[in-house]
Amino acid sequence: MCGKSISLEKVISILVVLSSLILLDATATFASDQWEQSLCSGFQAISKAFSGNWGLDVWSLDRSKIAVVTYLSTGEHNGYTNKEIFVLNVQSNAAPVNASAHLAPDENPAWSPDGRRIAFSSARNSTNEIFVMDSDGRNLVNLTHADKHSSMDNAYNPAWSPDGSRIAFESTVEGSHIAIFIMKADGQDVKNLSKAAGRNWTDMAPTWSPNSDRIAFLSQSGPNGFGLWVVNTDGSGLHCLVKEGLRRPRPLWSPDGKRMVFIYSIDGQDFPQIFSINVDGGRVKQLTKESNGANPRFWSPDGKKIAYLAGDESYWVLYTVDADGNNRTSLCSVKR
Repeated sequence: MCGKSISLEKVISILVVLSSLILLDATATFASDQWEQSLCSGFQAISKAFSGNWGLDVWSLDRSKIAVVTYLSTGEHNGYTNKEIFVLNVQSNAAPVNASAHLAPDENPAWSPDGRRIAFSSARNSTNEIFVMDSDGRNLVNLTHADKHSSMDNAYNPAWSPDGSRIAFESTVEGSHIAIFIMKADGQDVKNLSKAAGRNWTDMAPTWSPNSDRIAFLSQSGPNGFGLWVVNTDGSGLHCLVKEGLRRPRPLWSPDGKRMVFIYSIDGQDFPQIFSINVDGGRVKQLTKESNGANPRFWSPDGKKIAYLAGDESYWVLYTVDADGNNRTSLCSVKR
């Protein structure tokens, strides 16, 4: 026999390693399947509960609860059409709970990382403010009190930091432009982050990095959509990733904080697609080519896939695509 013999102990060791690798791969596949199934279950629950009459859905971190913004024909408040925030528990058959329950438009919900509270914007006062409430609507607190901040007018689009300690939001400033602000989760220590970064443009749609040390935001300084910027929470390290062409909603950070996906319009096309970019810089990469455009919704927990919505006037279709743009897969469809 040529070559060296292999001991029985080494063969057993190799088999154990191979078995472990197979088990890890099977576990990862199972976790991915669970993630995809939870997304389909959530969207199907929304469609069933609201019969297509919803404008925005924001999911708790564990995907067990969904805050849904919907229009109600129950009158107006200060000239605004009523919008309410309902909370839908995906794991039960209970009817959605109207958590905001006010004639004023209540919108832009953002879950706390522990899934117990919701920050949102409301025009129930003379100006738009950022409020926080328990997920059942109790313990309502006004965080911003714009009347006490001479430089802040109307506040919108709160975003809770992943560590739960702070909330970022956008607000008009002295009626001239929009800026990004951050504050503690109890409303204390409000800071104009745009001003700290030396900016005087239209900055909006803040989103936190996974480790809560940076904020990405959209900024509009011209007619060709938004640019994508990133800044440290103390106002330092400001840099532009994409000059223009982005569309709302806010970009999504990958779980490891190294990449972002966003909606981008090439040469002003009517149906923008999903693109990605490394946070440290580089060229944008197109991930989708849907005929009616695409809307990125979630990164998979392992950062390997992006779930997004596309469709037509009647149906939303939930797809996943690999982070490099390959392996587009249709998961389920729901009525709009």
